[in-house]
Amino acid sequence: MKKVCIAAPEQLTMPAIKGGAIETLLQYVIDENEKTPRANLTVLATYDADADAVDKKQGYQHTEFVYLKKTNLQCIANFIYRVARKFSNKIFRTDLPPRSVYGDFINNYVQGHDFDRFVNEAGPYNELLPVSKKGGKENCFAHLHHNFESTELIEMTFGKYLSCSNFTKQYWLNHSKVSPEMVKVLPNCADIKLFSKKISQEEKKYLRKNLVQRHDDILEVVCNSGTISVVYLSISCGGLSTMTPTSKKYIVKLTDDELKRLNKILRQKNTSETVANRIRILKDMDANHPPVKTYKQCASDHGISEPTITNVVRKFVNEGLDATIKLKRSVNSDNAQCKVDGRVEAKLLEVACGPVPKGHSRWTLRLLEAQMKIILDEPISREAIRRTLKKTNFDLTAATTGASQRKKTQNS
Repeated sequence: MKKVCIAAPEQLTMPAIKGGAIETLLQYVIDENEKTPRANLTVLATYDADADAVDKKQGYQHTEFVYLKKTNLQCIANFIYRVARKFSNKIFRTDLPPRSVYGDFINNYVQGHDFDRFVNEAGPYNELLPVSKKGGKENCFAHLHHNFESTELIEMTFGKYLSCSNFTKQYWLNHSKVSPEMVKVLPNCADIKLFSKKISQEEKKYLRKNLVQRHDDILEVVCNSGTISVVYLSISCGGLSTMTPTSKKYIVKLTDDELKRLNKILRQKNTSETVANRIRILKDMDANHPPVKTYKQCASDHGISEPTITNVVRKFVNEGLDATIKLKRSVNSDNAQCKVDGRVEAKLLEVACGPVPKGHSRWTLRLLEAQMKIILDEPISREAIRRTLKKTNFDLTAATTGASQRKKTQNS
């Protein structure tokens, strides 16, 4: 039989005694393998007295649990390394590899033994390159239990990936350079019988009020170690069906004419940087004109954030190309308001030198803003008015008549 090494998450106990999703998934694998042996399993985990007692009581025939018992010296040494790594990155611009006590434990154990397969269950993904060098990248699996971005170290270490959902798989493909064939979906599971926390009626009412989507939804709440997992069950077709969160996938598809139009706009000298970045995003994400870049690659190439890419792609899919490349400015912004040219400046000074509205002793920026809007039929910002008056040495506080005073010089 093949020999498989499984690295459990550092903070979780094995065998599973607390009912969490990852531990329960591993426990199901162990139990099924005990019933129908297909491999000899070695599970690496952090030491827990209760879990160790269960291991000894069960007497597993095809599973060996190897525990890390941290010492104070190991923790101190790891703390010193993390501080040194931080200062090295900041001062010397030297990127030292990440290390932890648990990561060293996994690397040292695997290097001292021979395994046909290695599976990392949400362990230290960035620290296991020695494992890959020992057993081969193609024999190293990474189990993805949540959404996070890939790194060069991760892609150098693992040759195959197990995802807990289709959503997590797609997120990983969007944020890494791996091919879809390398990622397989293996749903998580949890044994709700092991969840024991009691929920009060007030808590149930609060959760139902804030989480239930329809009045006929059934809300089942299960808790473990203070963590609340919410499962929606909807009555449909005469039975119960599990409602899983769905995510709409936004795909950019540009026609040849649209692509030519974007290239033309991009070549124009008066194209703003914001519009140019939006065009670059659409071109990078265009499925009709490959290659399609990942969000991480696009963000790195153009110096923009991934949320910006998401917003641009979503806007294109929902509102179309014209809405995406058109800047929607606030009516109160300087760019959207009237520019002060010679004509506007003359009219402004004429108003400021004229009679003051009733109930006021002098002109203010707010009064001038309101009056100019009436005269020009378009707004001019208070800041633009202030700059214009400053340029002409006009002092609104000097006199109630609004007469312009000559700027004082050193000899006057």
